[in-house]
Amino acid sequence: MKGGKNPYLIKLGETVKAERAKRKMSQTAFYEFLFPGDYLDDKGIKSKMHDIEHGNYKFIDPEFLQALHDKCNLGMDYIFGFETEFPNHENEQASAYTGLNSKTVEILHELEVAKDASIPELEPGMSDEEYKHICEMKSDRQEADWILKILEVLLSEDIDKGETFPNYNILFDLYMVSVVKPAKLRGVPVDSLKGEYGLREISEQTKELNMDFLNMTDSFGGLHTINVDKIHQQIWKDKLYLDVERFITTAQMYFARSCSSDL
Repeated sequence: MKGGKNPYLIKLGETVKAERAKRKMSQTAFYEFLFPGDYLDDKGIKSKMHDIEHGNYKFIDPEFLQALHDKCNLGMDYIFGFETEFPNHENEQASAYTGLNSKTVEILHELEVAKDASIPELEPGMSDEEYKHICEMKSDRQEADWILKILEVLLSEDIDKGETFPNYNILFDLYMVSVVKPAKLRGVPVDSLKGEYGLREISEQTKELNMDFLNMTDSFGGLHTINVDKIHQQIWKDKLYLDVERFITTAQMYFARSCSSDL
């Protein structure tokens, strides 16, 4: 654009700055992440990154675009702002296939990249920064490995004595504890049922109760307010505890088999 900044380069700069901020990196660290082994000095890096992020460049640097694509897993449509939801076509396809949002897909991808990363060996004479970086890569790989493995077990089904138990019942329990709220409370008034009674008689006598004004009198005569939300949560916490107890055995068997196969 004559006499002004190129809108595509402005958008490129915004994308670069957003990617850098997402990784909590300085301009120098992000540039070195994109171009490891580049010998541009710190002052030159800051100057170049400043111009890119502020759209001051007069041309598109193909090597910089390639580095963004390879290191940040970004497609050209996303880099230049034509696509805002999906960083690349692979994420879009994965989101459509799994039903997961783009952010979740990206997190899973980053875990897989960390798990399969090629980590350099520690060598004498390394700088503190290089040593720290390798240690962080090892930590990230270990963390990614166990997260992906436990997810694999969690999203599988356990077959015991001919019956199938979805391990992801744990996720349903968590949803019920944290999201779902009690809708109605029903009860039978005292002395409303005479003599013997069954389920039909009870159902005929139940009435909806106001959940905000419930209390209990204990055997000492003490009055206690009843919190229905807490009771509902405790019901599902108990269910979650049982499902986790069963899941522990399943996970232990899975990892035992995994270790045996690696020998």
